[in-house]
Amino acid sequence: MKILIVDDDELGNFLVATMLESYSFIESYHIEINGYEALDYLENAIRESHFPDVIFVDLKMPEIDGFEFIELYEQAFYDQFPATKVMVLTSSIREKEKREAMEFASVVDFISKPLSEKLLQETYKSVQQRP
Repeated sequence: MKILIVDDDELGNFLVATMLESYSFIESYHIEINGYEALDYLENAIRESHFPDVIFVDLKMPEIDGFEFIELYEQAFYDQFPATKVMVLTSSIREKEKREAMEFASVVDFISKPLSEKLLQETYKSVQQRP
């Protein structure tokens, strides 16, 4: 499974990276600390044939927030990669933000931080089951 994490929390990213490195089913992962860099990464991922299966995105980030990232992601990539799962990974517990996030076609889940091993394993299983 190929993963992209879009989050400006460097400590959280370090902890997630440590967890991801312990799983053999993680083919690759990449971390970007802002949405613009993540969009650039995705452009390169197309050219290099390593587009992610899953994108975890935080809502509160500098430059562009998670909602803006998802909107730009859907405009540029969703039609070409509809099987890629976007999951909001956030410290927010606001129901309004959850409803807004789940309105995006690409968003399949709204998860409270931190990323758990159980969720990661469930995500892997769901990626494996897609056509």
